[in-house]
Amino acid sequence: MAKEKKREEFIADRVRALATVYLTRRDDLIITDVDRSEGFDLRVQLLKEKGRAFGVVLTGAWKSTDATHVASFIKPTVAKILKHGPLFVPVCTFCFMMEEFQAWYAWLAEPVVTRDGAAKLAIHKSPECRPLDRDPLNKIVDQVNRWYDALSFELLAEDGSLAASSDVR
Repeated sequence: MAKEKKREEFIADRVRALATVYLTRRDDLIITDVDRSEGFDLRVQLLKEKGRAFGVVLTGAWKSTDATHVASFIKPTVAKILKHGPLFVPVCTFCFMMEEFQAWYAWLAEPVVTRDGAAKLAIHKSPECRPLDRDPLNKIVDQVNRWYDALSFELLAEDGSLAASSDVR
C-alpha cells in the first residue's frame, strides 16, 4: 500500500515536471499551477495578447500503451472534470507514460471556429488521444489563438470597443 502510494506520488510529480518541460519549449507561454477546482491543473497563458489562456489536466501511468488504451485510462478523469461544471476556456489533457516514455494529449474543451467565424468550445466526453511532441504543441497553441481571435471579433465592435447594448440580444 505504501509502495503504491509512493509510486502514485512519483508519477504525479513527474507528470507535472514533464508537462512543464513540454510547455516551456515555447517562449511565448507562461505556466501556472492552479487548484483542480478550476477544472484543470495548469493554466497556460499565451503571451500573444493579454487574457488568452488554456487549461491542462495532468494524468499519467506507469505502463506504456497505445492511443485507445490511453483514451480509456483518461476517461474517468475526463468525466470527473466535466461533472464539475461547464468549461469556459479551452482545456486539454496531457497524459505521460513512465515505463517507455510516451506523451499524449486530448481535447476536453476544444476551441473551434465555425464556418461563420463563431468561437465555440466542443466538449469531448470521449476524447481522441494523439501523440504529444513539439509539432502538436504548436498546433494546440495556434488553435487556441485562432479561437481567441474569433472570440474577440464576436465580443468587440469594429472600432475595438465593446459592442453597444442595443446589439445585445
